[in-house]
Amino acid sequence: EKLYFDMQCAMARFFLNNLSDEVKKGYGVLVFDGFYPHIPPLGYKAKLDEHIAIPDPNVAPFIKRAFELCATGEYSEKKISQKLFEEGFRSRKGNRVGKSTIGKLLHSHFYYGFFEWKDEIKQGKHEPIIDKDLFDKVQEVLSPKKKKGHKHDFSFVGLMRCGECG
Repeated sequence: EKLYFDMQCAMARFFLNNLSDEVKKGYGVLVFDGFYPHIPPLGYKAKLDEHIAIPDPNVAPFIKRAFELCATGEYSEKKISQKLFEEGFRSRKGNRVGKSTIGKLLHSHFYYGFFEWKDEIKQGKHEPIIDKDLFDKVQEVLSPKKKKGHKHDFSFVGLMRCGECG
């Protein structure tokens, strides 16, 4: 009985490993052809029979608006979330979209027609919501070059000086 049980475990393990390899192979074919093999991000609907993501006409304008607001440099992720909520943008559950979700979508290549797969940027066959120039401008706003200097702005710095050494 123990030998039979061990054989069944080995067969089950072989089946699962083979299934995993086949799924990875299928994903590889989809990615090579330019199709995103997962559920598309917020702002898109999945057309499963064709493996393509199409822009959601109700949500896509809000995604574009989020990028436009961020590109001005005047809005933080939290302020963008609040502003879009006031304009009618809701999560799938009807709540305000959180600042972390806004942050993720502002960094996602998917919205300009590409997607990230295994740390590589791949050309997608889906319709972009924004153009590459707007995406690049948002990336500059979100990660400006760090300025050297003081971290803190102390109130009374330089008010008095030493009489001996200056």
